[in-house]
Order: sequence, then structure tokens, then C-alpha cells
Amino acid sequence: MHGTNVVKFSRLLRVDTPHEWTEHFEHNAQVMATAQGRNVSDMETAICLVAPECPLSLCYQSWLTATDLSLAQQTVPLCIVCASTFDHDFGHRATEKFHVSMRTLGRPHHFQILQFEK
Repeated sequence: MHGTNVVKFSRLLRVDTPHEWTEHFEHNAQVMATAQGRNVSDMETAICLVAPECPLSLCYQSWLTATDLSLAQQTVPLCIVCASTFDHDFGHRATEKFHVSMRTLGRPHHFQILQFEK
């Protein structure tokens, strides 16, 4: 397809989460719970891929949600954040790096650890 900018999407399965992402997971969960004045056993901790709000990330999100439930439960979820703060939150040229990762990996490469009450 000459002259088009086609991106082939791929998903990141939870079992394929890079070790580096979870290496300090328990320690970070404890630190975040303590900072909130909570017990870590009362908190749920999860990893998600993060993308800036833009047409490409919204298409990727739609592609992810159009899957069967069993595959969706095995997939690292996507969190879309405000485009105006994405570079600030994830570093210089993060939006540009997001677009590169979508072209090369077919998915975002930025991640975030979320913690919330059970």
C-alpha cells in the first residue's frame, strides 16, 4: 500500500511482561501503600501500557476491546492519558517515542504501575 501509514497492532500478554517492569513491584507497592497511609494487603496493584490521547491510541484501544473476554483478561490493559501532559509525565519526546513504538512493536512501550483499593 504505497503512500499510506499502516500500523499492525499487537498485544502484550501479562505473561510476557518484561521482568524489568516487575523487578521492584512488591517494594514499590509497599512504598505507595505506605505513602497513602494504607496496608499493602488492602491495595490492588496492576501494570498497564500508557499512551497519549490521539487517534492512533484510540484506534489501538478499540482494537484491544474488540477481542474475546479470555484473551482480554490475559492482555496488559491500556491507559490513555491527556496528550498535553504525556511528555511531561513520561519524559522528553515521549509522544514521538510512542509513535515509533506503535510502528515498530505495534503497541505502546510506556507503562505505569497503578495502585488502588481492593
